Amino acid sequence: MYQLGQKLADKSVIDCEGSEIGTLHNISVDPRTGDMKSLLVNPRSPTPTKNRHKFPTNDEGHYQIPVNRVSSVKDYVIIDWLR
Repeated sequence: MYQLGQKLADKSVIDCEGSEIGTLHNISVDPRTGDMKSLLVNPRSPTPTKNRHKFPTNDEGHYQIPVNRVSSVKDYVIIDWLR
């Protein structure tokens, strides 16, 4: 898991149309099961009106994107919000 975290640290997160959402900040994990729950993403724009996908945010302003929305991880983390 530590190696996975290193590979994902500060990766750009984009939607399936190629629009940048932000950069990966952290990953939320269920402490009981160890399953990944969501990606915590630093928004590209701090303006709430730019959140066109209506991602929920945490108290620190990070988007909380469920891991089941991730469609690919290569040079970017690609999010398919329609899943």
